[in-house]
Amino acid sequence: MDQHKDPITNCVTNEFYEGVEAFLAFASNQVSYQERGTMLCPCARCKNGKQRDAKTISSHLCRVGFKGNYYVWSHHGEHYYDVGESSRANHFTGEEAMWDGEPTIFPTDNYQNFPYDNINVGQDVSSPHVMENVMESTNEEPYHDSVFRAFEEANQPLYDGCAEGISQLYVASRMLKAKSDYNMVEACVDEISQTFRDVLPKPNTMPASYYETKKLTRALGLPVEKIDVCEDNCMLFWKEDHSLLCCRFCGKDRYHPNSGKGKNRPKQRMFYMPITERLKRLYQLEKTASQMRWHAEHLSPEGEMHHPSDGAAWKHFNEVYPEFAAESRNIYLGLSTDGFNPIGMNGEAHSVWPVIVTPYNLPPGMLDDPLLRATSRESQPHLHPRKLNGALWFGIDPCVHKFIRTTWQGNFMGPWPSWKHVPTQRIDTWWQTFMQNYYWEDRFHKLIYFHWKLHTQHTICQRISKKKREGKKPKYISDEHWTLMLENWATEPAMERSRSATRSRISDPDGKGMHKHCAGPQNFLKIEYDMMIESGSDQPPPFTDLVRKTRTRKDGTFIDERAKSLVIDVEEAVKLMTSEDGSPNSVNETDSTAATPTHILLNQEYLKRGKTKKGRIYGIGSVQYRDFNPSETVSASLQHNLDMDMRISGLEKNSETVNANVETLKADMTTLKDDIVALKSEFKDEMAATRASLQVILQALRVTSAAPAAPQQVNNPQPYVPTAMSPNPTVLNATMLNTTSTQPMTQAQQDDFEEW
Repeated sequence: MDQHKDPITNCVTNEFYEGVEAFLAFASNQVSYQERGTMLCPCARCKNGKQRDAKTISSHLCRVGFKGNYYVWSHHGEHYYDVGESSRANHFTGEEAMWDGEPTIFPTDNYQNFPYDNINVGQDVSSPHVMENVMESTNEEPYHDSVFRAFEEANQPLYDGCAEGISQLYVASRMLKAKSDYNMVEACVDEISQTFRDVLPKPNTMPASYYETKKLTRALGLPVEKIDVCEDNCMLFWKEDHSLLCCRFCGKDRYHPNSGKGKNRPKQRMFYMPITERLKRLYQLEKTASQMRWHAEHLSPEGEMHHPSDGAAWKHFNEVYPEFAAESRNIYLGLSTDGFNPIGMNGEAHSVWPVIVTPYNLPPGMLDDPLLRATSRESQPHLHPRKLNGALWFGIDPCVHKFIRTTWQGNFMGPWPSWKHVPTQRIDTWWQTFMQNYYWEDRFHKLIYFHWKLHTQHTICQRISKKKREGKKPKYISDEHWTLMLENWATEPAMERSRSATRSRISDPDGKGMHKHCAGPQNFLKIEYDMMIESGSDQPPPFTDLVRKTRTRKDGTFIDERAKSLVIDVEEAVKLMTSEDGSPNSVNETDSTAATPTHILLNQEYLKRGKTKKGRIYGIGSVQYRDFNPSETVSASLQHNLDMDMRISGLEKNSETVNANVETLKADMTTLKDDIVALKSEFKDEMAATRASLQVILQALRVTSAAPAAPQQVNNPQPYVPTAMSPNPTVLNATMLNTTSTQPMTQAQQDDFEEW
């Protein structure tokens, strides 16, 4: 359908001709065409608005092509699934783009991640651009066969040699998520899909278009039904009422006014996710199937409630329905509704109230764990306390603060005068929203939750307190709720708490004045991070530098006497331990100070002197919570971190020493090697000289033995016979020449000498 004309020849392609013939053959076999002899023309001009004969339709299609996004021939007898009618230039279906009235009611499924976390069917679809991502299916093929065959095919590697887990299904789910998050038009998804298909190694199974992506996910067995709703929420046009054109209660029309062309557009529509297919998924894997009996098999300590099954209501239900309770695999369902803000990457802020059916058989831990380990979370912005690799963090990056603020502002739906009045369920809803939009490593989970909760609490308190002082009602709080909150603040206990907090803020327990700083509303973490950027260092500045930055005037004088005395005492104490250039003093030199950098010593001394009665550290604000361990006190956690830094610093110094020793050893080995080479060369020279001398001596001996024999002497000395104790050959040769020069050696003597 997309390959209408060849870009080179500008002629209709053969593939398109074949597609038109297949379409006409299919549509001509429909009963409606056989009765009338005409059908709706799906060309880009008629757009299924006029009846034409098959020949005319063929001519129109070859001339201008099909209407945008008409992949499923719903007007010509194909009822595979409904993708709506949309323009290729828009990112949502044309039918849904014209909806008016109240936001769409969309029931979500808390167990959408079981057992496949990449297929996110529980998205908000109150915005039209998300609705098109919902799959409808009327496929009557058995659930088990269709779903498992789809997963068997889709979980094949995207191409030979790709990373483990990268499959056609993985890419399809990521593409649908990106389209929803960034409002991508269908043409953009098609172009990206085709680009990936061309770039990846051949052969590959990358979906070539948005249509193929939706078709792949449709086979997973997660059907969705679209049901028209009265604009005043009086009734559903469903089952026996599906053919009504107006509400039975208020009498209002079901559809928008229609000129007779195209489909009727309902004024409001809801999306219903049939629960049967989703409950089957709970028993689809052995891991989740075994946990479905957890509610009946777990044991909780007496007097403690770890699950709804520990409560009196659950036990009462089992007493009333003993036959149902006898089978532990039966599913306990809870019906509820809750408002939430489906804010996405596009910054939309509005609330919807889905009706949620939750199975209570599973243990509580299985609700958050699949979400935290969902593969799709890895594509979200990362959080890291040290901001490694461009990660974000609380108090430093404004986008995190904005997301937290818009989340609770869009879901502030009660008269909550203080944080302790906010229901736990509401806090959990905000936290779930945050988890779905950010990613972090498992080891930071408790730290992230602590910072998120603290940040949420502070922003709510600051924003509402400011509006209270100004006498203005916040836009995100209803008139009724604001009135109740004002009445609560006017009570005597609330006013006494306010006066007590005021006295605490202006108190002066040390006689050095009240707590003051000149940082304004800026977060101390942001100030510390800016100081790191200015200095070009990877290490945070010492606490004393941060206190000077936030508590001194432009002329360098302190505005806080307590901070002044604290900084001076710390710097003097460290100065006694180390000299100004960082080397240890002769009097106070110890192994620990010699191996510890100055900034760690400053922080250690600051922790000793800056600890308050409540266990916090005075003067450093939110910096003390950056690497805070929620299971420890602030001071203990900071001391633990400093000890780790000290050990790391010691290891670094030891590593430097070892590296220096290794370099010295390498130099010594090089020198030794050179000496060995020189000695070897000298030895070779001496051996060559010795060999030359021996050759000369042997030559002289041969000449002497060849001379004529001389007369015999009376006193002839005894001939020399070499032995093992004979002297050096050179000395021996000289002696023989002096004593036996007139007497030749016998052949035996010459042989013995040569052997020697």
